[in-house]
Amino acid sequence: MCSAEFFDVRDATTEPLHAQYQYIAVGGGTARCALATTLSEQYKVLLLERGGTPYGNPRIERVEGWSDLLVDDPRNPSETRFYSRASAAQVRAAGWKPSRVAEAYRWVEKKIVHPGSHGVWQTALQDSLLQTGVTPNNGLNNDHIYGTKVGGSLFDKQGRRDSAADFLSYANDKLLTVLTFANVQRIIFDNSGKIYHVEIIYSKTQPGALGSPQLLLLSGIGSCEHLAEFNITCHVELNAVGADMVDNPKNAIVVLSPTPVETSLLSVVGIDKEFIIEGGSGSNFSWQLPGMGQLNYVAPSQRTPDFVASAFILTKLYDPISYGSLRLNSTDINRNPYVKFNYYSHPRDIEYCISGVKRFYKLLRAPAFQPFRFTTVTSLVASIYYQLKEGESTEGAYLPDVSNYTETAEWCRTTLTTIWHFHGGCTVGKVVDKSYRVFGTRPLRVVDGSTFTKSPGTNPQATVMMLGRYVGVKILKERRITPKAANTTN
Repeated sequence: MCSAEFFDVRDATTEPLHAQYQYIAVGGGTARCALATTLSEQYKVLLLERGGTPYGNPRIERVEGWSDLLVDDPRNPSETRFYSRASAAQVRAAGWKPSRVAEAYRWVEKKIVHPGSHGVWQTALQDSLLQTGVTPNNGLNNDHIYGTKVGGSLFDKQGRRDSAADFLSYANDKLLTVLTFANVQRIIFDNSGKIYHVEIIYSKTQPGALGSPQLLLLSGIGSCEHLAEFNITCHVELNAVGADMVDNPKNAIVVLSPTPVETSLLSVVGIDKEFIIEGGSGSNFSWQLPGMGQLNYVAPSQRTPDFVASAFILTKLYDPISYGSLRLNSTDINRNPYVKFNYYSHPRDIEYCISGVKRFYKLLRAPAFQPFRFTTVTSLVASIYYQLKEGESTEGAYLPDVSNYTETAEWCRTTLTTIWHFHGGCTVGKVVDKSYRVFGTRPLRVVDGSTFTKSPGTNPQATVMMLGRYVGVKILKERRITPKAANTTN
């Protein structure tokens, strides 16, 4: 969502019905704010945002409010604080030029990334990871490397959140136009097959993070057989549109802490070859954890002194090989497409989840974590976790018996949730070329996470922002224009 604080943002409903631009960027999100800002150095650019602006909302702008926002709408993936680059291996696999990637990351980081910081609970998580063998200690580090580290943060020292929308403060305001509540329904082609214009419907809905393959399908780019089901004219047959959809499954445990903890989200991370361990603290996280919803029934007045706060530890599957697909549900862009991720359909993915659950046991037993977990089930803990009996010993959270493969595998399947790292559907080599042009439609590009075959790094956000800058610079260079340096502003 695009900034009203720094930039002249207008409601699309007040604008002329027809206007011409050299570039139109659909969506004011993670990649395209960076892309539009870069292109505006030399070209007339229109940036269309389907929603409004986030500024003035403390639940978005303040670190204290992030969990409340997610409780209201747990589908909203935008409120992450963690910043981490893609690995060097992923950069090579994507065919990107490392020097240009590094320059694009620096451009992003100069504008919105701050050194990560953490309090007592995150410190305990960090120490526990190191004590259980997730080494080396990489300290404060934005790179994706094995071991334990503290990532960069989109929150500054005062707890204010920066976002990709802030890139617009560096755009050329004479060449960039930003329209909000402009939901692109489809891309219109003329009789010769060339792109003619985009059709906008005025809407205040936000269907989610899977819009690129959906928009291509609605525009007649995809499987002609599938498009015929909705009477959509097939302009370009690309059967891979909507294919190879992947999400990184997350499994988490709620930890009831008898010791006060700070409000924190994903500051410390442990990176293993099979899984990633992160955690947050300071609020009731049970709303997003199937099987842990008992916490929702504990009213604040019933939270006795031995129940100070809750926290969570999650394991995210780093590189799932269970693939799914996306198909249309309707010709209305406001209707979410049908998406099937086929979580844990491949047995290797289940094996990796079980490895992550075993890591939970080790973390909870680590010396550094002892002040932050119950070792004996109290009456309150027993009332929350019906599986536990008062007086018995406990790990501090409800966990399956990892010696029982069937039980643990079922736990992985029944407690999985998304971490909103969707990718695929418009992958490089199948839907777009290495310049991110859609095959068969030279002027049209897709620049976002739907082009990835793997979610990059610990969190894809950094790399999606980098990609917007990277592709923008690439376009300028192709047209023999030198982009402005990373250490300068407009």
